[in-house]
Amino acid sequence: MEPEIYDDGSRMVLRDGNPTEGDACARYLVRPRDNPEDEILATIKFQPAPIPKVGVIGVTNEVLLAIVVDRLTSFQAGPFPSPHNESALMLVRSALQELELRTRDRQTRGVEGETKP
Repeated sequence: MEPEIYDDGSRMVLRDGNPTEGDACARYLVRPRDNPEDEILATIKFQPAPIPKVGVIGVTNEVLLAIVVDRLTSFQAGPFPSPHNESALMLVRSALQELELRTRDRQTRGVEGETKP
């Protein structure tokens, strides 16, 4: 297991496993900082290879960004809206749009679902 990639003082995120064909990790663990060996708070499994090759077996960056957009939107509609949340929401929406544009571009070029740039 790789060393932690993020630590907020209470939780840490660790890579779990080897990189995929695209050189990115496909599985991450979220553990509590005070008891990292005994408990896993979350396991995030990404799509490790193209859907035509392995089927739908993991989430995408877009899926996680959509969840964050939903949470920040809900926070902003709640009793304690924040300019920091609003700024983060704008940036996360932008990131999601860019990844969706990338997918549409790959579809147009006929390389979506393949391990080609």
